[in-house]
Amino acid sequence: MIKKIMRHISIGVLIGSFIFLLMLLTQMKPVTVTPEDIIRVFVMSALIGVLSMIFSIERLNFFVAILIHYVGVILIVGLSNNIIDMLGNPFVYLIEITVIYVVVWIILRISTGLNVRSINNALKRKRQRK
Repeated sequence: MIKKIMRHISIGVLIGSFIFLLMLLTQMKPVTVTPEDIIRVFVMSALIGVLSMIFSIERLNFFVAILIHYVGVILIVGLSNNIIDMLGNPFVYLIEITVIYVVVWIILRISTGLNVRSINNALKRKRQRK
């Protein structure tokens, strides 16, 4: 179980760090990143990674799991970025989070599909050799 949690944390931090750097790249002006910002991204991403374990619960309907995950991501990001900032313009906040959420899901679906295809091809080659 610890190994599974650590794997989810690692994947969460990997994805969160990538998204953070991508967002910095799209800024039109220089941005100062503090050590606190980096720690906040790591913690937020790790928590979202752990939250992603919800998809491993077989009894849970996928739609319910994604809804819980989405709301959890909104809360984690909101609390990490100071709830006051979020309340400044909640509509813009929700749009930004939703766009990032959808982009990450698309990337993960493509990546998973490629991994499954690669594994299936390796198994097919192994069966053909026998």
